[in-house]
Amino acid sequence: MKHHSERVSLDTPFSEAEFFIVDVETTGLSPKKGGRVIEIGAVKTRGNAVVETFSSFVNGDVQIEYGAFRVNGITQAMLNGAPPFSGIAERLTEMSEGAILGAYNANFDVSFISSEMERCGKKILSKTILDVLPLARKCVPGLPRYNLDSVAMALQIPFPVQHRALEDAIITAQILFHCNKRIIEKGGTTVADLFQPQRMDNVSPLILKQIEDAVANGNKLTFKYSSAQTGVITNRLVTPKKLETPYLVGFCHKAKAERTFRVEKISELNVVE
Repeated sequence: MKHHSERVSLDTPFSEAEFFIVDVETTGLSPKKGGRVIEIGAVKTRGNAVVETFSSFVNGDVQIEYGAFRVNGITQAMLNGAPPFSGIAERLTEMSEGAILGAYNANFDVSFISSEMERCGKKILSKTILDVLPLARKCVPGLPRYNLDSVAMALQIPFPVQHRALEDAIITAQILFHCNKRIIEKGGTTVADLFQPQRMDNVSPLILKQIEDAVANGNKLTFKYSSAQTGVITNRLVTPKKLETPYLVGFCHKAKAERTFRVEKISELNVVE
């Protein structure tokens, strides 16, 4: 079994890939503004099947904002007796081992989970993250809106309870299964094909060209890299192996191991001749 901190190969066939799909309900819109997780739902999948689920309220000892209550209906009384995030962190770590972390509009959920994991001294769940939202845009074209319930309705997926964590995670997994099937019909075979739709709007074509040339010519690259989970910026020296949009795969001389980097998090890139 892979340890949770290892990278998951993007060459993994669909049938063998494991995903850890998460959804959180929170007290606010941003962990940077004091928002906390008050409920988490998680689904582990293998191939196109759900193999494990987990759900828990989380008592972060904070007040729920009225706006959040209007969305998810979670009250302070519902959190009485619930564990703190530190009480479920190890369970999430174990459940996510060897899996790709996935969510719908992943930046929201992943930022909150990463903040909570850091708060209780735990490592992030995965460094390979799939956002199912851009995947849905590609595989279910022509919808006026792409919020979770709109896509579920378009695919005739039952949506029993809106804006509760486990139900939303299950819906996200079912949307992923649908997109997986669509991509296979078009000739896709590996996890890398699922990552193609992830948006690259803010990536300079020059950076992509520099990376492609470095891969072709065997040149090393130096760049600054902003962590998707923590926002910490570090200097990297990388021997690139391949560009699998939106990821650069290469040997990181800082980590002394192969790593996967989100291209939009790269800045000040230079080629080492």
